[in-house]
Amino acid sequence: MFNKECDKALERDDFLDSLKDDAIKESWSVQTDESKTEVTIRSLVWPGYVGYHRANSSIYGGIYMGSGVRCYDLPFVV
Repeated sequence: MFNKECDKALERDDFLDSLKDDAIKESWSVQTDESKTEVTIRSLVWPGYVGYHRANSSIYGGIYMGSGVRCYDLPFVV
């Protein structure tokens, strides 16, 4: 069940949060393909999460295939 704040956010064109506003800086690995139309992101905090999106389309997705163990050594990984 969504609350009103979530409903308002989903109505916006840019309802996804920006990675630059993330609480932990540099916690994402972002890669693009050669044509710069497909983006893949990987979480460094939760190893095993991968998300993707094709620009100007509704093609996107994500999957988590990790062990459920958070990476607390992020300052040493980055």
